[in-house]
Amino acid sequence: MDNIVGQRMFCIGCFREGAMVKVDKKHRPYFVCECCGTRSFFRGPGSLKGWAVVYDGLSKAFRSGDRIAARSILDSAEAAAAVAEGV
Repeated sequence: MDNIVGQRMFCIGCFREGAMVKVDKKHRPYFVCECCGTRSFFRGPGSLKGWAVVYDGLSKAFRSGDRIAARSILDSAEAAAAVAEGV
């Protein structure tokens, strides 16, 4: 987890590359977006790894301007989260 602290990633709230990965006093990961001010907390390294997978796909889709691919990635992530939560 220490290798991603300080990296910039896409914000979950505004989808701009302004979220900085930080850790709190108890060494739990979270994002703080410099663009919109969103703070996103994760339960542990496993959930952060899941976001990293989504981030890779989103960054490629947004940089290439492929909004259809980006929407597909987000839909897949939402479906996976719903399954994980048992909804």
